[in-house]
Amino acid sequence: MIPWNKRVIEVKALLNPAFCGEILRRCIRAYEKASGKGMPYPLVYLVLPLILHNKTNSKMGLYKEIGLIVWIQNNEHLLIDFATRARRLIPITKESLVFLLRYNTLEISENSNLSVKNYQSHQDDNDNYTEKYYLRADLLGEWLARAGSPTTIYSIFGVTP
Repeated sequence: MIPWNKRVIEVKALLNPAFCGEILRRCIRAYEKASGKGMPYPLVYLVLPLILHNKTNSKMGLYKEIGLIVWIQNNEHLLIDFATRARRLIPITKESLVFLLRYNTLEISENSNLSVKNYQSHQDDNDNYTEKYYLRADLLGEWLARAGSPTTIYSIFGVTP
């Protein structure tokens, strides 16, 4: 991981642990609400590569009602280079998870499920730019909760945990 003071300003702005952590937190919370249980740890590594990719993010809003599997079938072209994107964002995801754990907003259960602690919505503070990411994170959490096991979901994306 590149030290914080050596990162370019664009990376600091878009990939900072607070912003990415909030995306993860909202996705995990939506997963919990839809499934009644915490999000399996491996799924968290799919969140940022989907939400932060602008072409993918913009297409998600068009398919709110259909679910993850049908959305992927209708948008297979968006998964080109998904494995590379996911791999590149592993350090950012880990850094964001550490941020959430450090600020006591996330917990990991004995069976490695992630759960949000002390959830408070910060919607009043959002602007149009961040809101689109947060809304897609909510949607993705619901989709992942209904899409099956982590193994099934990873195979749908053509990657391995």
